[in-house]
Formats: sequence, structure tokens, C-alpha cells
Amino acid sequence: MHEGSPFFSICVPTRNRHETLFYCLKTLLHQDFDSYEIIVSDNSDEEESTKVYNCIKELSSEKIKYFKQDKVLSMTANYEFSLSKAKGQFITCIGDDDGLVVNSLQYLYDFIKKYDARVVKCCEVCYWWIGSHVFPESSLSYPMERPVVQVLSKSVLEKVANFEMGYFNLPMLYYSFVSRKIIDEVVEEKGSFFQNSASIDMYSGFTIAYKTDSFFVADKPFSISGQSNKSNGAAVLVTYDSKISKEYLAQHSLKEVYDKYKIPFMPQFSLPLCVSLELSKFLDNNGIKDGDLNIAFRNILIDMLSGDSFINNINDIGLIDRFGDYSKYNDDISFIKKNFLNKVLYYPKLGNHDTNINKYINLDPKIFGVKDIYGAAVLCKDFIESKRTQVPIKILGKNDPEKMPKKSWIVRRAASRVKRALGVLLHG
Repeated sequence: MHEGSPFFSICVPTRNRHETLFYCLKTLLHQDFDSYEIIVSDNSDEEESTKVYNCIKELSSEKIKYFKQDKVLSMTANYEFSLSKAKGQFITCIGDDDGLVVNSLQYLYDFIKKYDARVVKCCEVCYWWIGSHVFPESSLSYPMERPVVQVLSKSVLEKVANFEMGYFNLPMLYYSFVSRKIIDEVVEEKGSFFQNSASIDMYSGFTIAYKTDSFFVADKPFSISGQSNKSNGAAVLVTYDSKISKEYLAQHSLKEVYDKYKIPFMPQFSLPLCVSLELSKFLDNNGIKDGDLNIAFRNILIDMLSGDSFINNINDIGLIDRFGDYSKYNDDISFIKKNFLNKVLYYPKLGNHDTNINKYINLDPKIFGVKDIYGAAVLCKDFIESKRTQVPIKILGKNDPEKMPKKSWIVRRAASRVKRALGVLLHG
């Protein structure tokens, strides 16, 4: 522990995204708590780095500790660097298009002290920036109310490893606040925290679950997962041909690493196979055998093939045959071909196994005047306050300075529905 260290460290590695970084940092600076620091590790190209620095200068806060890389690092190396500079007692990492809910750090501090928590996560808010790959006109998903939950780490780890539960149920350093004692223990043992991971959220979740007995899921959201048109995850999800995707694949040698762990590299992104890759690295790095976590490789195939994008063209582009390059899948391929491939309907995983996730309400953030992650962070604070005070939240109307667009009967109808839904969500 560093002498005089802050209670929280928020690590924000960034690369060529000053447009979103500015609003991300605004969410971090708009807090009702003083003992924290913000670590910005700038991995940008030279011209973009100047813009990043100007953002930092404009915000003018002693909370921000700015570091400029001498050369371009991989995403994982940049996260590792930012983590090495953190001095706080509890640490989180977020992307440069993510954010924290306004005035959430005091709540987090009180939560940690009340429950003597070592790891705290939440059902985070999901915000899609205007112009994102998935929702070009922007969208926001807000988690409905839930109680505080203490989760057994090993149980979740086993379920995720066996593909009975989504990886986002893990206590990831991404979006969660984690005691630095856990992080220091891993670094001392392994030499680094993220090691050879390419998906730092998944890998950190496996590691933290392995190193803890339990973790807490808070009753209020405090983190906001942002998706912009420069997000690595969103870019890879859409296509491997974009500049961002190509750089990400090359920096982490992903095609070669997939082959090393005997996982087929598909012509389009497959989340189950990505989880399988990070899981394989985690098992290898910690000397854990597949049987120790009851991993059923068949579940990986079933999870992948259950997705619409794969089920509609699996025979056309021979996806199942790519598994034939590795003998460990032989029995599972025969089973799937015999029982499923020629069936009209094939949805073996319709059930929801995610016991750690609750329902979300999906909103159009523009009807609240939200244009960026900072606006979303303020709106989330308003949601929480509205529940407490019973004061309704204002939706933009015709006479507001930021008028609704013309011919927006669809949006107005949506606003009406949102208002009714919020009444149920916030006031019961």
C-alpha cells in the first residue's frame, strides 16, 4: 500500500479517442467523494495524442494523472501499464468511451465499508453512443432494481467455464472495483495481472473469481459500459476488415493464438469462441486441468451455433467443419451433426442461466437530451434520485431548447411508453 494513497484508482487506457475520452473523464470528475485518482495512459498516435492532452488540459483537474506512451502498445499492454501506476486501495479499469454514474463513488465507499467487500460489481448501464456500430441513433439499457447479492466466486467460475452462464457474470476488473491486495497477489505470482490476455474483461473475471471466495453485486448501478464507433469490441463484432479490428487482431496475434489452443478462428466474430480462448489461457497459466472446472467442449459448440448469425449460414460456409481440424472436437461434431444440423429449428439454449443478471429497461436517451456518456451518467443519477424523491424525470418537449426532431411521431410515442415504464420502474 502506498503511503497517503487514495481510496479509489480509476484506470482509463486510451487510444485515438479524444472525442469520447473527454466525456468519459467528465463522469469521473463529477463525483461526491474526494479520495480517488484517475490514471490516463495515452497510447495514441502522435497527432491524436495532442488532442488527448488538450482534453486533459481543458478539464484541468489534479485528480487526473496523465502518462504518454513512447510507442504504440497492444491494448492489453496499455491496460497493464495503467494498472501499474494505480495507487488506490480499490481499483477499476474502464474504456475511454465508458463512464461512472455521477455521484456514485460515495455510495461505493459506503458499500465497501458496510459489507467489508473485497470486490464489488453491479449490473452496469449500457450506453450506445450516437453513430455506434450497433445502434446508430443511440440507445441506453438501464437495470431494474435489485437487492444486494453476495455471490460464491467458484460457483460462477465453474458455470461460466462450462458455458452455463455468460462471462459478464464474473467479477471483472473491467467495471468492478477490486481490492488492490488481490491484484498485487496476482502480479507478484505471475509477473503481470492481465498476462497474455487479449480480452482483458473476460480474463480478469476468471482470475478474480479464482482468487476470491465471494464477491458482491450492488443494488445500484455505478458503471456505464459505452459502445462507440471506435470501440474495439463493437468493431470486431461487426467486421474483421476495419482498421481498428485489423490492428487489434495483429497486436495480439489472435489467429496464431487460436490455433495454439486448438480453437478454430471463424470468418466472423464468435463470442463463445472468444470466451473459450481466454478461458484456455487462464487454465494454462494457472495449471488448471479442464476436468477441474467440468468443462464440456460440446457446450461451447452449442452456445456458438445457437446464435442467429451462425445458424443461418453454418452449412454454407462450413463453420462446423473448421472444428474438424482439431481431434478433441470429433465426438461433439458427430453428435451435433446427427442431432441438430439437419433440423429445421435449432435453439438448444433458449433458457436463461444467468442468475446474476436482472432485467433491463431499454430507452432512447435522446428524449432526455442525452448526447454522450456524461449525459447518460447524469441521467442515471436522476433515475436513482427519482426513486428516492418520487420526483418525475423530465422528457424533452416541443418548447424545450433542444427540440424533438420534426415528423417524430415514432419517437413521441416511444417517449410516452418510456414515461409509463419509468413510472413502474422508479416508483412502483
